[in-house]
Amino acid sequence: NQPQTASGVPIAVIAVPAGIQAEAKSPTVGRVFWTPYVVAPTTPLADKPDSYHVEYKKVGAGFEWFKSSTLLENQVIMNDLEPSTQYQARMQSKKGTFFSAVVGVLALATPTTNYVKQCIVPYFSCYALQ
Repeated sequence: NQPQTASGVPIAVIAVPAGIQAEAKSPTVGRVFWTPYVVAPTTPLADKPDSYHVEYKKVGAGFEWFKSSTLLENQVIMNDLEPSTQYQARMQSKKGTFFSAVVGVLALATPTTNYVKQCIVPYFSCYALQ
């Protein structure tokens, strides 16, 4: 028996966001953003999510994940970051009380100045923004 949403859709096919990216907006503010609700044509049972769930933490062992959720917005702003620090972010779609699989782990580095670096999943390519 595969776990299902309240509407009977298997959790494995809850629609997940696409084009997930993370960027530092300043030394203390970061942003995770994406294209909401993308479903492959070969996934006929996909269920539109109720919300998205983003977690982020400092890179390294011993740091806990901080949680943030949004109701179908396409971004989460993180206002409590430390300058010159490496972070990881991950996300899931949520339908009712069920979550999709975790979608990628993004890398995010906060600058000491307003130099910003943007990383794109799934290719993990990064480039500087001026």
